[in-house]
Amino acid sequence: MAPTILVKVIGFTDVERHALNTVCRLSEGRETRYAVWSASHSAAPDLLLIDSASPESEGLLVVAGAGRPRMVWVGASAPAHADHAFDRPLHWPHVLQAMEHLFSPPPPLDFDFDIAQDLGITMPAGLTNPRRGLIVNVEREQRLYLRARMALAGIVLVGEADTGRRALDLIMASPSELVIVDTVLPDMSAWTLIEEARASGAAIPEFIVTTPTAGWLTRLRARLSGIKGCLGKPLDPARLGRLLAKA
Repeated sequence: MAPTILVKVIGFTDVERHALNTVCRLSEGRETRYAVWSASHSAAPDLLLIDSASPESEGLLVVAGAGRPRMVWVGASAPAHADHAFDRPLHWPHVLQAMEHLFSPPPPLDFDFDIAQDLGITMPAGLTNPRRGLIVNVEREQRLYLRARMALAGIVLVGEADTGRRALDLIMASPSELVIVDTVLPDMSAWTLIEEARASGAAIPEFIVTTPTAGWLTRLRARLSGIKGCLGKPLDPARLGRLLAKA
């Protein structure tokens, strides 16, 4: 049976906690599973995920020594004994990769650090050979959910855009392997974005389209456009997982 890592969450916003709960739920069936720790658990937490803005974090600055839980710190003034520390804005795929590194260390691989430097990203320790993706969606919660799902599929350098024009700029600046684009955009249709991306001369990514109206006509248009997949909303986690596994 896969081990379950108990994560005690200290602080964070409701949206951030929702993102973490999504990560835990999606880890079911994986080699390493995560669950949010509560006082009802008989075992102590394996990991402390700490928001430095929380008043409770002050009492944890001196927690150290053998047998202590591992620690991921978010925000300023990280203690020296923290296993990983991240600044805001917080990118959950990076946090997830840090957690995976702590409890399932990957084998060493070569990595071109210029990729992270070009994107202005500080990579967490142990993160190697990252794959790139892009999410184009006006809804922040949808972007957080898709980030978590892409991270579990190994796509951890994920850009975000809430307009088609911004997405095209990102595709030109840092080519992605996979773009998940919603049909509800304020400045252009998803189809126009895909056509312009393909005509731009940038490396051509695979596309998955999400839409609130995944009728037969939309699915036919996606197939004729060479789209990897067309998902209706609310998203089907199983179908999304299968598409990401093939990306």
